[in-house]
Amino acid sequence: MDLANVRKRFLDRNMKYACSFDPRLWFTTDSITRTPTGERVIVVPRPGRGGKGHARVGEFFHVHDETSVAGVDDRRHNCPIGTIEHIDESVVLLRDDRRVATIEGRLLLKTNDKASIEVSYAGTLRFRVSAAASLELDRPLEASAWIIPVFSTTDTRYQWLCSHACVAFGTWVASKAPRGRNVDTSLDVYSNG
Repeated sequence: MDLANVRKRFLDRNMKYACSFDPRLWFTTDSITRTPTGERVIVVPRPGRGGKGHARVGEFFHVHDETSVAGVDDRRHNCPIGTIEHIDESVVLLRDDRRVATIEGRLLLKTNDKASIEVSYAGTLRFRVSAAASLELDRPLEASAWIIPVFSTTDTRYQWLCSHACVAFGTWVASKAPRGRNVDTSLDVYSNG
């Protein structure tokens, strides 16, 4: 069946706001390596951030400072609010199109109510101008980010995140800093649960 001739309306996305997160990261030009598909950038917590005895890497929060969110089922769910304790991220600037990159990573969220939630994610970054040119000219790297986060926890208060598909979008900006680039990411997460 040729669906292009049958379907005349958009599919229902049925997504609701779940939470936001803003990790603060860093990379140096020494952390850029060539791969068959492009340049891989290893992004790490900023010096003095993350790890044992260090400041937090970033936060998970609700934009309106609420502690719960309404799901698509109209039930209230706990909003994961807390700190990012650890994060590993890599970005591959694609060789064929210097304005597109893939992004993947893992992070550990510790909520304010003592839950541990692991999040793995993958997606794409779309830069406003060539990433290679921005790096060479010491200009900020500014991109829109589209990622798919996958949540994992044994805490029943946050199981709703694990059992529903999520999508996140926002910004990824790498600006000049001493000895490297500061990466400021801001993402809103939506769930179909």
